[in-house]
Amino acid sequence: WHRFCFFTSCLLPKGQSILIESPYLAFPEKIRFAFQSRKFPVFYKRGSFELNSLEIWKDIRDKKLQTWPEENNLMRYLRQQVLKQIPTSFIEDYKKHKAAMEKKFKWLKVNYVYLGSGTIDDLLLNLFLAQNYYSFKDIIISQHGANYGERLACPKGQFYETSLASKWLSWGWSDYQYPSVIPSVMPHRTINKRSVGEHGPILVALPSLDLAPVRLTFDEPAVFYEYLEDFFHNLDHTCSKNIFFRVKPSDMSNFWINKAIFNFSVSKPKSRRMPLSQASVFVCFYGSTLALEAISSNIPSIVLVFERADKFNHLNSKLLRELIDAGIFFECPFAAAEQINRFYGNIDEWWFSEKVQKYLSIFRAQFANTALHPGYAYADCLDTKL
Repeated sequence: WHRFCFFTSCLLPKGQSILIESPYLAFPEKIRFAFQSRKFPVFYKRGSFELNSLEIWKDIRDKKLQTWPEENNLMRYLRQQVLKQIPTSFIEDYKKHKAAMEKKFKWLKVNYVYLGSGTIDDLLLNLFLAQNYYSFKDIIISQHGANYGERLACPKGQFYETSLASKWLSWGWSDYQYPSVIPSVMPHRTINKRSVGEHGPILVALPSLDLAPVRLTFDEPAVFYEYLEDFFHNLDHTCSKNIFFRVKPSDMSNFWINKAIFNFSVSKPKSRRMPLSQASVFVCFYGSTLALEAISSNIPSIVLVFERADKFNHLNSKLLRELIDAGIFFECPFAAAEQINRFYGNIDEWWFSEKVQKYLSIFRAQFANTALHPGYAYADCLDTKL
């Protein structure tokens, strides 16, 4: 299918094809995107090239850095970053990568590129973009997770993606410091309406400790556990007996995650991927994509914030403080537990109150904007002048 699309792109007039890569955009939306933009779609799926995985990074770097001391979490974190961030494309096996890239993209002729999940994980795609960068009319990249447009120190992805893209589609925010950013919509599907009553499960989505301290502020996993302990020990018995954890499968081997599940959760293994629609209340940590998905779908949520509001940029600090004052976001785990104790059993009265919905609508417009057909919204940006 890839080869057919690549070859077909060579037969079309110049400027009539667009490379589309996005695991988050449903196939019908990709078709809508191509149809609305009047371009022939060349669908691209990230491949499994044998030298294009984290394992290769790990094997190569481990041999060179095996003597690096790991006496604390900071050194371990720095070592992991060195292992992951230096691209092997330009250091080891460059000729082999380049030959594989030229073979894979031999018949591809496009003037437009849309990337829905960035570029850093696909080395062959990186090489293709670098080789043809100045021949593209547009490189469009859409936001593919939380943490963008919020912090004083922007995430790594935000920095390099907004620099590479001629148009970078956010989930609603814009900033004069990033002229390529165009406010757009989330590509994620809207979560179905709740199917349970107000005394149903309290679903707690645990963050990935592998992302600390990149997305979370604690550098010791024990700090995360203490935060959870303060939260759960202050829940009433009626609430605590209905706690269910949602955990990424890759985090199930983590000691602190398992300790939290053992001490605070009544969930069974099959419920650890519980849909949000089956929860009366959703508890999550700020900075997760799942939190934005829940808020965009108007699922009653308690959002725990590790960072102070002054750690965020001018776009978000004032709004974050208003959401904390409204009792939606919480810096204090004790206050978050008290909020659930107070409204559990009558969540809708609080969540759908005028004050809460007012602040949520403002937040959605900036950081979790949605559309019925995101493919149409993305296509409109092809003709947007910066």
